[in-house]
Amino acid sequence: MIIIVGMPRSGTTLVANILGQSKLVKVLIEPHILWRTGNFNCLNDDEYKTSTRIVNRIRSRFYKYANGKILIEKSPINCVRAKLVYET
Repeated sequence: MIIIVGMPRSGTTLVANILGQSKLVKVLIEPHILWRTGNFNCLNDDEYKTSTRIVNRIRSRFYKYANGKILIEKSPINCVRAKLVYET
């Protein structure tokens, strides 16, 4: 399972840290480079392309990082990348 937490200045770091205390959970805080996969030519965070290749690459890296645990990914900037987050 992957949980993606968003919304800047809303206590997401606190929530991620609390949930991260569980041995069943792995927390990934703001992996900006991972979300830029396939989109390094886009200058703004709200500009991005989606494709099966891009989505699969991001998803596979998340699963690898989670290593069988519940992954909490905390990137407030994902509020402007809703389509990419949903597809991933």
